[in-house]
Amino acid sequence: KEVQVIGVYAASQMAVTPDIFVPLPLAQDLAGLTDGVQGLALRLEDPYQAEPVAIKVRQHLGSVEYVKTWGDEYKPFFQLISQQRVMMYFVLSFIVLISAFSMMAVMFTVTIQKRREIGVMKALGAAPMQIVKVFLYQGMLLGFSGAVLGIGIGRLVIYFRGYIQEAMRVLGFDPFSASLTGSGVIPVYNNPVEQLFIGLMAFVLCSLAALVPAFFAARSDAAKSLRNL
Repeated sequence: KEVQVIGVYAASQMAVTPDIFVPLPLAQDLAGLTDGVQGLALRLEDPYQAEPVAIKVRQHLGSVEYVKTWGDEYKPFFQLISQQRVMMYFVLSFIVLISAFSMMAVMFTVTIQKRREIGVMKALGAAPMQIVKVFLYQGMLLGFSGAVLGIGIGRLVIYFRGYIQEAMRVLGFDPFSASLTGSGVIPVYNNPVEQLFIGLMAFVLCSLAALVPAFFAARSDAAKSLRNL
């Protein structure tokens, strides 16, 4: 058969597309199917309804092997993404943990610098728990500020990700090329609940990290602290 190429389109590995588009009668003639077809494709308004629709189609056809959803088509890719998400959470957990240790080191430095003030407070009758609360509130304030700033800056980066990606392309670096993602802009799924959970975890760890130096400060000897005045 002789055909005329009337156009070339850019395919993507993120979408199932045939190698060529030809009229149905020509394809049937080339495949020797007469009036038959090898398969039918069904496109839905909501892609997440693919599995429920597939279940109904399987019940109607009475055979499972003839029905395949886009989830089945990209199952290995989704498994890879799931593994990457697990590794990302693992790395983020270490980052938050390191931040908590850094907060603890900062609070230890503050308690050393404020040992004279702590001595004065204890000499004036401040209870150990009151001194603990002072440093605990400071750690909670720093943890809350860091969590809010981190989530805010992260959401800004997500919102302006297209401009950031264009700037990186100008510099000759594009870690998420269109040939890989199938889109000129990095696809994103913004989950506020997940972001809130990570921010809450960072806040709790930073607050707990401030407890250790706070207890050390509360147990310090007021006489020794005042002697250094």
